[in-house]
This record gives sequence, C-alpha cells and structure tokens, in this order.
Amino acid sequence: MGKRKFSNETFYVAKRIGKAGHEYEMIRDKDRVMVALSGGVTSRILLEALSVRLRRIPISYELFPVHVPDGVFGDREEVAADLSAFCKELELPLTILESASPDEHYRDIPHAELLKQAALRQKVHVVALGHDAFDIAAWVLSSMGRRGVLDVLHPAILLEGWGGAKVVRPLSFLTPDHIQAMADIEEIRAPKRLIPHPNADFRQVCDTFLRKKRGPLIEQLRNVAISATTIQTDYLV
Repeated sequence: MGKRKFSNETFYVAKRIGKAGHEYEMIRDKDRVMVALSGGVTSRILLEALSVRLRRIPISYELFPVHVPDGVFGDREEVAADLSAFCKELELPLTILESASPDEHYRDIPHAELLKQAALRQKVHVVALGHDAFDIAAWVLSSMGRRGVLDVLHPAILLEGWGGAKVVRPLSFLTPDHIQAMADIEEIRAPKRLIPHPNADFRQVCDTFLRKKRGPLIEQLRNVAISATTIQTDYLV
C-alpha cells in the first residue's frame, strides 16, 4: 500500500474492527476475505480499515473487494469506475458482479445470491458486509416496530450453501459518527444516495431516541443488539 500515512481516526476504526473480529472470530490467519462494496462511504471505510489492519497485526489475510451495480448511488457504470479507482489506491483489484435491481440493496444480506455465487467461485472463507452498530440496532427495532417480529443482524454467521464461508459485519462495534470521522479525515467521498432506505424515517426516529439515552451511543446500540441476540438464541430458537 505504499507509504501512505493514516490518521488516529483510521487506526481507531481498525482497532474496533479488531475487537469485533476477536469477539466473534470473524477473520483468521490466511483467510480469503471478500468485501462487499455498495458504493457508499461505509463499505469503503470497511475495506480501507481492513487493509490498514494488515500493517499492525500478526496475522495475514487476503482481501477481495466486489461490487454489485444496482443504481442506489447513481449511474451503475460511474459508481463502478469510482470504486475501481478507490480500490486501485489500496492496490486491490475490484471485481464487478452482475448488475441487479436496487430492491435487494437494503436486505439483511444485500444481493445475497450474487454474493454467494461470487464467494463460491473465489473460494473465500469470509464475506464482509458494511453494516455498523446503528444498522444492527435499527434492524432490530424496525423488525419489532414495523413487523412485530424479532429479527437480528448477527455480527458473524455461517449460512448453508455458502461453501463454509462466514458472513461477518466487522463494523459492529462502530457508530456512524466513528465512520464519518474517518471518512472526513481521510477525505473518503462517495456519490449521493439516490434511492433512500425504505425505513429512513423510522431509522431517524431510532437515531434520535438512542442519542437521548444516557451514556455513549455505542453502548446504547450494542445493548439493543446484544439483548435481541440473547432473546432470540435463548428463548426463540
């Protein structure tokens, strides 16, 4: 990655990724890690921070960024070209997968079938998604408030049919504020989102509510996620 220097904000994000990775056994030595890039800032932060970590940890892993053009962040070809340039700066080749409808962008695993087939072709051990702590907490609250069910985005999970690959969310211990701080200092930009989240209004309500709670935001987000996971695994399975 050349001699580029990274900021304290970047190393903080990388450290929190390491903490989540250690707690949930996300990435092991010599793993092949496919990183799903949506076109937005958060998944770019994920890829760069995973790349930065390689400088500071005793294990090694390979990164394979992929992108499914779906139009959420604008013209498919322009977004793909922009992501390719971003990956080139990190000395990582980007694989462009088949174009798809934006309908699956906001699923628990965006474009799951395309990612699964890519994971099988590349024989990866890990598929990394860009959901952060707020995404995970908002998913829980939305599932209960909108659909009356308890649904959880697990930080790490093995899924049948994925060739043994583990789907992980390394940003599980980071808030949008942490991610934006790194994006600002590293000048990581992304196209404006043209197709908003279908639950954008409810997510804003969740954000306002959780920020009013006493204590750091990350603690509130983690409490929601951990409580939901405990209820699901201990009482509903």
